[in-house]
Amino acid sequence: MNRFDMTGLSAENWVLWQTLEVTILRDLCRQHKILFTTVQNPALENVLPLVRHFRELAPAGSNLAQVKKRLGEIIALHDSKELQTFLVFGSDRTLSVEDGGRLLVDELEQNGTGLKDSAMRDFFSSPMGIQTRHSTRLPFSWKKNVMMTCSNFVATMRLLSSLCILNSSLFCAALKSRNTSAWFVKVIGGGRFSDGYFVTPGVKAAVVSHLKDVHDLNVWAFGDSPLDIPMLWEADQAVVVVGDEKKRSTTMDAALATAIQDGHLRARQVLLPSTSSPRLDNNSLPVVSFDDGDFFKSIVDPRPERRPLKKYDATNKAASNILMSPMRSAAVSGPMLRAANANVGRYLATEYVSKLIGLEEFTISHVQGHQTTGHRLRNEAKTSIMAFMRGGEPMAFGISDVFPQAMFVHASSADDVKKHQVQGQSNVILVDSVINSGKSVIELIKRVVRLEPNISITAVAGVVQTEAIAEGHLFAKVMRRHGAGLIALRISENKFTGTKTTDTGNRLFNTTRLA
Repeated sequence: MNRFDMTGLSAENWVLWQTLEVTILRDLCRQHKILFTTVQNPALENVLPLVRHFRELAPAGSNLAQVKKRLGEIIALHDSKELQTFLVFGSDRTLSVEDGGRLLVDELEQNGTGLKDSAMRDFFSSPMGIQTRHSTRLPFSWKKNVMMTCSNFVATMRLLSSLCILNSSLFCAALKSRNTSAWFVKVIGGGRFSDGYFVTPGVKAAVVSHLKDVHDLNVWAFGDSPLDIPMLWEADQAVVVVGDEKKRSTTMDAALATAIQDGHLRARQVLLPSTSSPRLDNNSLPVVSFDDGDFFKSIVDPRPERRPLKKYDATNKAASNILMSPMRSAAVSGPMLRAANANVGRYLATEYVSKLIGLEEFTISHVQGHQTTGHRLRNEAKTSIMAFMRGGEPMAFGISDVFPQAMFVHASSADDVKKHQVQGQSNVILVDSVINSGKSVIELIKRVVRLEPNISITAVAGVVQTEAIAEGHLFAKVMRRHGAGLIALRISENKFTGTKTTDTGNRLFNTTRLA
């Protein structure tokens, strides 16, 4: 229909034209990442909440901040010292048999929302997707009729019977108390302006990461669709819930295969019902069952107590004073500073790394002509020394001198660490010149553990800030969570972070004039 030729239109055709205009505009907005909704009554009280909500969405991270606030409220309801395990579920086709989102859209369509049958599919496959703040446009479309429909809709949903009979209804367990059998049900979900937030795959993943890193909880994640993969990837334990082949996600197999092969996702699958055909193969996605007592116990049993941070430093030793002097001197840079860092690496490797990881014996030929016993780092040939670039390289070379059989790896970021560099290795030694907040080392640790879960991790640095190893600090929590050890020449209370001419990397390689 030519919108400029509207002469002679009947009232009925005017309505058809208006509907067509709205439909086309909605599709165009979706394609170009523009929020869209219709307002039947342009009164201020109807429009103002929309405008205010747009403004609330503007600050970067504001949505996640609201979700974390809600999460904090949930945690605050209970004694944080008693909490150990947190179970996170994507509800659709994980707790329930049906796809709740699609059924709700269908229900709303029957009640005259004007949404097409493909509305949900279009929403998730659009350029905007659910990954961004623009996912609020779906609640816009539902706002008028959703509240009157939800109550009736919820009553029709069927929970998976296999989950309902596990014990004290495992499906509703969000928190587990260490010393009691109490389970707590909490929901994080947004669909109305009044909720103050909305949940996306990225938000789910951030919630899991926050529970692990900030609250030091053991997190199990259960999901069934590609939208749950970021959450599964972040969890300590990931379980893919596999339902009836006719009702489950049709795109999950491909997404899982990619996540496992390229993203190194480690997960298992549970078949609900047990007659469901498994996804992929048992090697890449092992099948487990809630009927298996050992598997169930692995979820509900108290975890072992976290051990104190394993730490060695030479702060108050004479050797530290001698070795640190050229590193702190403004007159020393370039090759001389690199040599000083290498000396520190040799000292820390000989004195502390060997003590932390341990030694092994091997046979050597004595100078007097007989065989005798020598010592080297335990599993030295299965050790990777990882230099964090640029500042950690000279010190790492010094460590490599002491452990010549170890593999040497460069890493400018966590993504630089490849599977073959740590797979099958017993030890990894992460080396940086200075650890301030520990953020870079945290990312390296998480990457290494994802690629090789059972590897022993040791972080080595010339200087570590005192604050980073405080009990409640994120760096200390992550180190303890993964049983990593820390070795430093000196622990410092100086919070100074080098930049430009004082940056360690610039001083090491004479690039201060480029800063």
